[in-house]
Amino acid sequence: MRASTHGTHNGKVPVPLGRLAATRGLLTAVRPRFEQLAGKAWFTRKLTVLIPEQALSGSSVGHFAASLHKQYCSYELTNIPIAALGDQMFANAVKDLHICCLSCTRGLEADNVLAIVPTAELVASVNGPTFEHLGLEEPTPGARKLHKKLLRSGRRHLRIGLGVSKTRARRAAPGQAISRWRSLVQPEELCNLTAYAERAGPEGYSFEPLLSNPRSRVRQLQIPVKVEGLHVLPPCTTSSVHMGVAAGTFVATAPRPAFEQLTCNPDLWEQKAYGEACEEFLDWLGAIHLNLNTGQTLESGNQVLEKVLKWTMGESLIGPEQIMHALDTCIKVHASWFILSFWGAEDAPISHHGGAHGFDVTGAHHVHLLVVLSPSTIGCSCLLLEGANALHACSN
Repeated sequence: MRASTHGTHNGKVPVPLGRLAATRGLLTAVRPRFEQLAGKAWFTRKLTVLIPEQALSGSSVGHFAASLHKQYCSYELTNIPIAALGDQMFANAVKDLHICCLSCTRGLEADNVLAIVPTAELVASVNGPTFEHLGLEEPTPGARKLHKKLLRSGRRHLRIGLGVSKTRARRAAPGQAISRWRSLVQPEELCNLTAYAERAGPEGYSFEPLLSNPRSRVRQLQIPVKVEGLHVLPPCTTSSVHMGVAAGTFVATAPRPAFEQLTCNPDLWEQKAYGEACEEFLDWLGAIHLNLNTGQTLESGNQVLEKVLKWTMGESLIGPEQIMHALDTCIKVHASWFILSFWGAEDAPISHHGGAHGFDVTGAHHVHLLVVLSPSTIGCSCLLLEGANALHACSN
């Protein structure tokens, strides 16, 4: 199915049509939109950078790859009491250290999924019986905008603040006040979580407030990073001509799209074919990320090829600060072009837009930023593509 694509000039807020939205303009105009998306990308599972190695002539590939790295670990939490997520000390740490947690069990299997976001709120997508058992009434902001006919029957999206609420009634309550979440769930109910603490420092975070059960465990995990070198054919090259295999040959990717046309030529932006060009760009990018060899075996002396560095972080739980750090690192290189992509965790109950996320049908939501050094203007031109599933609720 061809997705309908429409963008705006000079970085104005885009209007998503179908599954794909495009924003074009100079980096200074497009960056605020990217920052808005990245700032709420609390549950990113994968982050990649593609950049020409020629731009790294002033430093080694290894040095540049190391400079992209900011977040080094995530956490695996097992047998955590669900009620403990409402602990006041933990709620304070969530705000101070930008802690995010996501339930490990896939929503389609358990029918319930919950997450903790840095605003010290618990966001969840639950089935009807669970919703009624908890006695909740308020949905997650944005849930009302979801297409009800596409939702599975009985689904509910909800948001509850962690810690003790500041209402007058709770402050005046006799005895020790407890959070609303603690009052709703049973102490013996357990869950497994993946998590990270963006601002915990090198020593990490202990998650001690969540370890009240003797079976509770926290394990720190190193986030995997992979560095690869690719040979990319320029746009004018056709890969259909098979060249002889000889000593010193190598496999190149299919011809890359004309990045300059996608970002620097306003005359093409209003043409109907522009949406198809964006999809072809995503097809090429997807083949790169999936390591699909769509090119030919070429003799090194017969083609002008671009050597490209592919840096991948994940699969794991990655936060916004790592995404913005990677962007800033790439900008400082002044490369002729680079692409930064990140993908959200499919089971997160909240999207990059901050709205309710329909993970139970298809949790795909991803962002790709193409930055090209413009030959005719000062600065860089950009194409920002946002992909989301049919149920995402956009709250710009």
